[in-house]
Amino acid sequence: MELSQLLNPKQLEAATYLDGHLRIIAGAGSGKTRVITYRIAYLIEEVGVNPHNILAITFTNKAANEMKTRVESILGTSLGTTICTIHSLCVRVLRQHSTAIGYPHNFIIMDEEDQKSLIKKLYKEKEIEDKNYKINKITDCFGSLFSVEYNSFLAYSRKIKVSLYNHIFRDFKVISFSKNI
Repeated sequence: MELSQLLNPKQLEAATYLDGHLRIIAGAGSGKTRVITYRIAYLIEEVGVNPHNILAITFTNKAANEMKTRVESILGTSLGTTICTIHSLCVRVLRQHSTAIGYPHNFIIMDEEDQKSLIKKLYKEKEIEDKNYKINKITDCFGSLFSVEYNSFLAYSRKIKVSLYNHIFRDFKVISFSKNI
C-alpha cells in the first residue's frame, strides 16, 4: 500500500503518525474518513498492530459504518477493529458493567420522547388522569434522578403513585438520558 500516492502530505502525516494517540479535527469534505481508514490499514499492515487494539470513534452511525466498509475494502476482510460512535461505545461499557449499578445487561435507554410514550401508555393502563400528573414534569423528574435536582424529584415524586415509578424503572429496566443530565 503506497500511501504517498493515495493521500496528500497532511493526510499522509496524520495516517502515519506513531507518537501516541491521534485526534483528527477537520471540516466537512476534508478527507477525515479517508485518513482514518488508511491509518487503521497502515497500523495493521505496516506497523503490525493487533486489530483488536485499535479503537476509532466518530459521532455518527453513518460515519462509523462508512469507516468499517472502507477498512474492510482496503484490507479485504474485517479483522475485529472497533469502529463505533461515542454513544455506542458508552452503551457497550454500561452493558458490560450494568450489574454494578443494579441493572441487567439488557436494559433500555430512553430519550425524552420514548419516556413520554411510555408514560402515556402507563397512564392509560393504570387509568391515571394526565391532567393531575403532567407528563413533562414527570420526564423532568427522570433526569433529576441522576442530577443535582434530586430534591425536586423527591418532592414531586411523593405526589405520584410509587407503583408507576417501580413499573418504569424496575419492570422496564430503563436508564434515562434527558436534558437534565
